[in-house]
Amino acid sequence: MFGRKKNKSFNPNQYMVVYDAVMDVEESRNFFRDYLKSVANEEPILFLDELENYKKCLQNDNIFKIQSEAKKLMDKYIIPGILNLNGRTRNECLQQWSELTKEQSNYNEATMYNTQLTTSTNEILLPTPTTPTNTSSVKEKYITLFDQIEISTHIDLKLDQFPRFVRYDGLKQFLSEKGEEFCRRIALDISKGFEVDIRYKPKDLVDPFISDKDIYFILSLLEDSPDWYEYYRSNKQSEKYCFQSNSNYTIGTKVKGLKLAKQVIYLPFPRDWVFAKYCESETRKQVDPLISILSCYRYVEPDTLISSSKEDREEDRRSPYAVNFVNYVTKPANFLKARAMHCACTSIYDPQIDCVINYYKSVIDPDNSELEKNSIPMEILTAWCFFKINDNLTRYEQVCYLDIKLPFNSDMMFRSVGKQRINNETKFFFDMFEKNKEKITKIRDGLREDDDIITQCSSYFETDDLQHLKTMKDNFERYPNRSWYNEWIKLKEKVNFV
Repeated sequence: MFGRKKNKSFNPNQYMVVYDAVMDVEESRNFFRDYLKSVANEEPILFLDELENYKKCLQNDNIFKIQSEAKKLMDKYIIPGILNLNGRTRNECLQQWSELTKEQSNYNEATMYNTQLTTSTNEILLPTPTTPTNTSSVKEKYITLFDQIEISTHIDLKLDQFPRFVRYDGLKQFLSEKGEEFCRRIALDISKGFEVDIRYKPKDLVDPFISDKDIYFILSLLEDSPDWYEYYRSNKQSEKYCFQSNSNYTIGTKVKGLKLAKQVIYLPFPRDWVFAKYCESETRKQVDPLISILSCYRYVEPDTLISSSKEDREEDRRSPYAVNFVNYVTKPANFLKARAMHCACTSIYDPQIDCVINYYKSVIDPDNSELEKNSIPMEILTAWCFFKINDNLTRYEQVCYLDIKLPFNSDMMFRSVGKQRINNETKFFFDMFEKNKEKITKIRDGLREDDDIITQCSSYFETDDLQHLKTMKDNFERYPNRSWYNEWIKLKEKVNFV
């Protein structure tokens, strides 16, 4: 089929396909493009293909040709909003294009005027303030015009479509036909195992202090890897997936460690509405009826001192993030004692990946110990991540480590709970949207593209009883343009963080 005999000893399942390598090799890039076409989402890679041609055009000094090629990309992809871009990135490109168009128009008029004068008088004009002597300044703006669009498009492909592509049966067939030598060009050999060095110690879980390391850790879990085993997928109501880690992780106080869980749901609703609903305590109780208590009991602003323990007050540190502390009580079964925990939580917005991250971890709180008296302490480390795909599509991902201190644990129980939960959540959001469709649509249509993330999210909040919106607002004011994702990528490149 692809022109090469299959190597009998070669098993493509023993390789982890890498996004950047796939995009660098022509044959694999073509195959990825064909896959995207088959799922009706080829525009991002077609844009990147045409962008490569545009970059070649930038190598010459024909500013009129450069302008023509840039206009094609703007008219085809950016202006009509074909690509999955956040409003800020798209608006900045449109603004830059508007300014560049005016500057180019002035340049064209000046050039034409000077040409006419030179022709009619046979004189060489001296440069004037309105007569450009070279095109370097204009060309430089064309060079950077699509920089942020290119980065955002790669991130969109890498985080959204690529994880599905690597689980596509056709890819395994393609690699089998191409052979091991080709496979090594685009994939890593994991036949001897694959480990994620999460660099997260058990004491980090119970510590009420939230640091950059907590955010980077969540980003490492969000990344697709061979350690994630897909045990459930469904297209009922919407596309959704459940994953379980192949490895056991010792994050809390449990000696043997537990598997991690991840779920992904594509919800055809505005991202900021999905986030707003999930931040309400009553919503969470409806999704999970086993929750009996879910309430915020303390709020900490950025730069506030946070104690690590009752006995160790000298290790107080200033929190870099706004943190809300939540009481959580659940009863997993009638014959079991209630489970309880205190959680330190924070919410951030990363503009690079256009994602709101709501982070929870159980902590030891010496100033609020009443909760555990009639219950068994449980441990959790989890994050709800809300990616905006477009105005009416959200990719909602949750990664979770949970220890409810059961005397037994099994993969069967783990997966049964995961399936039930993801279907309950999907149904809830569909039902809730249907009941409030007119109101939600009115809010969405009333928002402007240049509204910041806080304005957009606030519009959908009916209550902020858990203080998640407040933490995001305070963190956004402190870090208005910060991308933890970019920082994490650089950490991986420099110190092999994961």
